[in-house]
Amino acid sequence: CALPISDILRRPLDAAERATLGIRYGQLVRDAVLACPLVDGAAELLASVHGRVPLFVASATPEAELVDILTRRRLAGYFDRVFGHPTSKADAVRAAQAATGVPMEAIVFVGDARSDYDAALAAGCRFIGRQAPEGGAPFSGTGVPVVTDCRQIMEWWKA
Repeated sequence: CALPISDILRRPLDAAERATLGIRYGQLVRDAVLACPLVDGAAELLASVHGRVPLFVASATPEAELVDILTRRRLAGYFDRVFGHPTSKADAVRAAQAATGVPMEAIVFVGDARSDYDAALAAGCRFIGRQAPEGGAPFSGTGVPVVTDCRQIMEWWKA
């Protein structure tokens, strides 16, 4: 059960302060995302497949914020289209398929959350799970291929 922010602060919270705290929280999250390292092999994988296959992003992050993050990280140019909130991940896959004409069974969704797997399943495309080495097992019981970094995806791509 989530606590109201006023319970966390242990004092009343008016709308203006709530908005200010929300903006500050968003800035802290964005700064942390911008500072985190890429998954091992991600830069090499993107460079290798860019221009050879269409690449798309599907995320629950608000779309404008997502585009800003990808631009600042110099990654936006790799992608044909970026889909963020409010577009669902499954709808993003469907839109990417419609835009490219690639058969749904030829599309591979790489994701790091169970919601990514669920979106791929709903859309009818293939899925590769990316699981952090120290993470849990969000894809257990699914039977999908699971990798810990993008070097493994690169090996699969070259095979």
